[in-house]
Amino acid sequence: MLQLIRILLFSIFLSFPLISFADCPNTKIALESQDINTIKTHVKLLLVCNQYKDSLAMAYHDLGRFYYNVNLDSSIYYTGKALEIRKEIFKNKPNIDLGKSYHNLGFFCARNHQYKAAKIALNGAIEVYKNLDVSRMLRSYFELGYIHDEEGEYELAENCLNLVIKKGKEIDDKKLLGKALLNLGGVKLEKEEYNKAILLFEQALPNLKGIGDFENEAKCFQNIGIASYLLNDFPKAIKNYKEAISIFEELENCYEVGMINSNLGRAYGKNKNDKLASVELQKALKIALDCGDPEIIASSHDNLGEYHLEKSDFKTALKEYQNAIKTIVPIFKPKTDFENPKEESLVNVSNKIDLLVYLSDKARALQGYAEKENNKDHLNSTLDIYKLGDKLIDQLRQEHSDEGTKLFWREKVIPFYENAIEICHDLEDGESAFFFFEKSRAVLLLEALQNSDALAAIPDSVRNTSYKIRKQLIGARQDLEDANEKERSNKLQYLIEIQKSFDDFNLQLSKKYPQVASVKFETEVIERSDFRLLLSTSLLPLTSIHYFYGEKNIYALVTDQSQSSTYDLGTTKSIEPEIRKLLSFFKNASEIENAPSDYISQAYKIYSLLVKPLNLNSAQDLLIFPDGALAYLPFEALTSANEGNISSAAYLIKNHTFRYAYSATILANQKNIKISKPNNTIAAFAPFAKLTSNPAHPVLSFSEDELGQIQKQVAGVFLEDRSASKAKLLENRKQHAVLHLSTHAFSSPSEDKPKIIFSDSALYLSELYTLQIPSNLVVLSACQTNIGKLSPGEGVMSLGRGFTYAGAKSLISSLWNVNANSTGVVLSDFYKNLQMKVPKHLALHQAKKSFLENENLSSFNRSPYYWAGLIYYGDAVPLVLKQPNPWNSKSLMLGALIVFVLTGWYFFRKKKTM
Repeated sequence: MLQLIRILLFSIFLSFPLISFADCPNTKIALESQDINTIKTHVKLLLVCNQYKDSLAMAYHDLGRFYYNVNLDSSIYYTGKALEIRKEIFKNKPNIDLGKSYHNLGFFCARNHQYKAAKIALNGAIEVYKNLDVSRMLRSYFELGYIHDEEGEYELAENCLNLVIKKGKEIDDKKLLGKALLNLGGVKLEKEEYNKAILLFEQALPNLKGIGDFENEAKCFQNIGIASYLLNDFPKAIKNYKEAISIFEELENCYEVGMINSNLGRAYGKNKNDKLASVELQKALKIALDCGDPEIIASSHDNLGEYHLEKSDFKTALKEYQNAIKTIVPIFKPKTDFENPKEESLVNVSNKIDLLVYLSDKARALQGYAEKENNKDHLNSTLDIYKLGDKLIDQLRQEHSDEGTKLFWREKVIPFYENAIEICHDLEDGESAFFFFEKSRAVLLLEALQNSDALAAIPDSVRNTSYKIRKQLIGARQDLEDANEKERSNKLQYLIEIQKSFDDFNLQLSKKYPQVASVKFETEVIERSDFRLLLSTSLLPLTSIHYFYGEKNIYALVTDQSQSSTYDLGTTKSIEPEIRKLLSFFKNASEIENAPSDYISQAYKIYSLLVKPLNLNSAQDLLIFPDGALAYLPFEALTSANEGNISSAAYLIKNHTFRYAYSATILANQKNIKISKPNNTIAAFAPFAKLTSNPAHPVLSFSEDELGQIQKQVAGVFLEDRSASKAKLLENRKQHAVLHLSTHAFSSPSEDKPKIIFSDSALYLSELYTLQIPSNLVVLSACQTNIGKLSPGEGVMSLGRGFTYAGAKSLISSLWNVNANSTGVVLSDFYKNLQMKVPKHLALHQAKKSFLENENLSSFNRSPYYWAGLIYYGDAVPLVLKQPNPWNSKSLMLGALIVFVLTGWYFFRKKKTM
């Protein structure tokens, strides 16, 4: 009996797999039904079939696909479930199905504006596809490019799309190639490179037509229309908009039809057809409301606002712009059109770039309304909009990680700050003006300095990893720039991978050390009251002058210990040619020599435009915050009278001392930099004092004398020729209070890669962004070290800025090709003055003034070309360096020689007397 029971139990045990198998449904049949409810029922049955996890994953994956046009949240949920199972099944075994789930999850998250999650999933797909399927890998890169574009990360978007285009051509994937060309054109459109954009759209069209991709074909026509509109070719814009509308209407795509009708209305308006403009704009709004998409509803309201603004119907324009803002800002229900969203509500806005546009448009309408009604309260309300917009700009900057994109957005927001400053000037509101002047300049440099402060508080190993990855990223960018056509796709792919590593590292860093993330983005500007307190610590009466170099006008803000006042100096269009004319005199020494009276006349003209209207006192310390092309200008070489010869002209240096700074906030930050292990000595480098191995870098014979003169004044390390290497600079950069570099440097206003030369290699500006150089003072006795490409909103991308970025408290740099002899004399006197406890900027001022007043020099040799090229950026704190050891090696050698001679003479005399 017992045996029979055992047999029966064993039989039941054996039957379990058969029963389970019998209960497991046919996945193929269920999926072929393409019915969501059938598949969901199928999933429930599969949940008890543990041995068929791959079938369950397949069902989840397809549910995600089928839900795409029904409910994106469900798509994301079910694809995520599929991915979880496939990650478990294919652990450490890359598989196409695993890649598909990663890719689809990224795609769905991107369409749901969950960009962070989308990027993680797409990068997972790329890792899987990398060695399995090039075509699928490129599709994931394409989606990454789409996301970067949506986020405004245009450089990253270009990198991804260029990679897709290059490799897409290699594998002849016309569909992918056409879409990538279309999207790259869209990026160029955003970057305002309209002609390049049109070329890309025209290249995309035949690829898309050939495969019957009507939707993207229509998008090409739509974007050609947008680019043509922005190039003021309105007939071409109208023609292409109509082409796009006809295709999208056939596809029953209400979103695109509404968006293009709105743009068509604007084009009709610009083409002087008001009747059709009004019809199309109203039609667009109706379509948008029927479609129910907030993005096109907001865009339609904004375009209607623009239509009414151009007709000076400010009240209606204001209403339409407010409607646009209400549409995209959650929980914003204003009672009047003058109300603005709360700052905290901006965080939850999915499209911050569009919101910034709508806020700017609303401000323009309100400003026009205020002027029409002569209502000061409306102007104050306009200022409130700009203050809110500034908060939004800060949020946008924090969401971008790529340096190129950050620089692009800094340039894009300059008109925003210009309009804000104009309102401040009209209101005579010096305090608000100070805020906007500060927020308009060098914010990325400030962010970098704050980042260095934050990194200083974390372990050395983590900090070093951060600098290492940043160095790799900058190196990858450099490699891509230098790559030939064959290498470009691989270099692109490597750059994208390094950028991902950089972003991942920073994300983990901010999680582990939240103080790093918070400090890095704490770029609140210094309070005006605190800045005035900073001015009061100066030895002389100190006045600061902020300049703003706008697209329309140039403004100045003058601040002293009691007040701040704004000045509208005139149109940029009229002043800029005069500035360029003066700067042309500094191309070489002969320009002033050949036309001294013309120089004096032009220097006086610039003084009359930029300084005289500010009503400054006759004798005081001036702190200049230059902007735009003014960063290339030596203010001390301007003349307050149109008379005198080149040596006796009324140069401003005779009545004012000058120093410069990037911003008041950065100046305060530099003042507070703590130099660890301060060693009041100098490390001086002269790589070409006597020797050179490169004809492009000739011997600089003055360097030996320059270092010799400095060596008499201060103690430190003095390296010449081969010993003055880049490796030695890196070794000594943290050991001394002063770095003095007497060498060759190369840069220009159009130069992307400024560099300074050492005996073994060059140090590029991009490398300085990866170094820590905590010097009290860096002296760049080399050509054009404060010259570089001008980046609106940030300033000149010069070697001087690079050393500031790396941590230098103060800087002496050059505005043109410095003269060997005069520079040596000025700097020798500078160090003498420094040792007399004179503040650094005054030490340079006195040295330059002494050179100008030296009557032993000819009149021509006292030209500003010889003394005005070196300028000082930084604080007004004295720096006393250690005195040189009187018993240094040269002294000992001389002493030994004297002893030897005297001893010889003694024995010679003694022998003679015997």
